[in-house]
Amino acid sequence: MALSGEFIATSMLVQYEAPTSTWNDIGTVVNEDSLSSSRGEAETTAHGTTSRTYVPGLMEHTYSFTLMHNNTNGYSTRPQTVLEGYFTAGTSVSWRIRPNGTATGASQAVFTGFITSFETDFTADDQPVSTSVEIRITGGVTWSAQ
Repeated sequence: MALSGEFIATSMLVQYEAPTSTWNDIGTVVNEDSLSSSRGEAETTAHGTTSRTYVPGLMEHTYSFTLMHNNTNGYSTRPQTVLEGYFTAGTSVSWRIRPNGTATGASQAVFTGFITSFETDFTADDQPVSTSVEIRITGGVTWSAQ
């Protein structure tokens, strides 16, 4: 039995902040996205013990998504052109993920990261040309209410 309050991310917004402090929405051309976090560990086992001991280490985060190419905008402002430029230049940008869309009190994740992988699939089948994008998040992910 499901609890009340579950949602499907059909109103999801995926945005990056351009150097001009403007949030650019690419949610309409993104799918299959995932925010991943992991924590390292440090072994602290002392001599004379019979079991290993550990303490929590540092966290690391990545965000990945599939970018469906879109030619609605002019060449220089298309999402695939802009993000490839950030990848090539190694530019860190701010990102904002809003799983419930824009709404007072709805959750959002904000982070800064740079693109570490930009793999384009030109397969000639019934799928749009797309690029798998992976972002290495530098620092933490801040979750908050809008």
